[in-house]
Amino acid sequence: MATQAVDLGPFAPEQGPTSRWAALAAALGLGAAGVTAVAILIDLGGAGTLRSRSWAVPFGGAALIAAIIGLYQVSVLGRKGRTLAAWGAAFGVSAAVVAFVHGGVQTGTLELREFGVAYFNRTVMANIWRDILKAAVNTVKYAAIAEAFGIVLGLAVATFVISKRWWLRIPATIYVDVVRGLPLLMLLLLVYFGPTFVGITWSSSIAAGLVALTINSSAYMAEIFRAGIQSVERGQMDAARSLGMPYATAMIQVIIPQAVRRVIPPLTNEFIALVKDTSLLLILGMTVSQRELLTAARQLSSDSFSATPYMSASILYLAITLPLTRVVTRLERRLQAGQSLPPIRTRTMSHGRGHPSG
Repeated sequence: MATQAVDLGPFAPEQGPTSRWAALAAALGLGAAGVTAVAILIDLGGAGTLRSRSWAVPFGGAALIAAIIGLYQVSVLGRKGRTLAAWGAAFGVSAAVVAFVHGGVQTGTLELREFGVAYFNRTVMANIWRDILKAAVNTVKYAAIAEAFGIVLGLAVATFVISKRWWLRIPATIYVDVVRGLPLLMLLLLVYFGPTFVGITWSSSIAAGLVALTINSSAYMAEIFRAGIQSVERGQMDAARSLGMPYATAMIQVIIPQAVRRVIPPLTNEFIALVKDTSLLLILGMTVSQRELLTAARQLSSDSFSATPYMSASILYLAITLPLTRVVTRLERRLQAGQSLPPIRTRTMSHGRGHPSG
């Protein structure tokens, strides 16, 4: 009787001998942590100075590399030692960071008080929080607008790319390849300054920026939709055509709805990328009410002579993108479990042909 091969995966039960790399990672990690702890104790006790940075940082880096190799062996070969590798990496990286900071304090190259004043100045934060929050709202708004128009344009381009008509397929393919091949910064400059050579000027720099963001995102979304459409089983189209549906109707009512559900995670990823890409609107210039996060942080930093606005903007970027990253992870798990892909149902029409629903 034939047996089916089982992929162990990264969470497979541990089997066989312990990975030597995992054991080495644990030893290196503990060594780095020990050296750092001893250096801090000697420094606090006033017994002398031990430069832990030159030891702990290399040890920590080596522990991380050994842990990665050890975890690979655990995953692929089913070796034991997952816990050793994980703790070795944690101890090694933590010790390296602590030793780096401690060494900076010892040598005077890192003043924690000055760092706090420069990057976490409470007085500056109290003065800028309204402006920085308004810029965060603008950032999300610009990304959402570009995402919405990009989805519409990208879906249309995707249907052209997979079309059997060459006069639709070839221009759409060229559009996708050219736009994806251009840096977004270059595209922003082309959209903003290019029309001026034919006598067209933009009434607002934000309008030009949104057009450029939409064009850029639509090319990537076209590839996302193309992959999603082509991932739908061929039998779905055959079944729809056998019910008497024209090709266009079958695409709109059967194929595209299934494809859209499948591409929700990558579309969310594209929105995360758009949130960060809005920072490039800095080069176009905008009014105070139009500023996105990076532009606001730059201007507020110049006004306050402090790096606190940059740190505040960074925190807000993370506050926007990290929850979305978690959403993408959950959506991918639901799709893998089949929860977001309900079956296509048919109901009988008056003339006896089925019509998809659901």
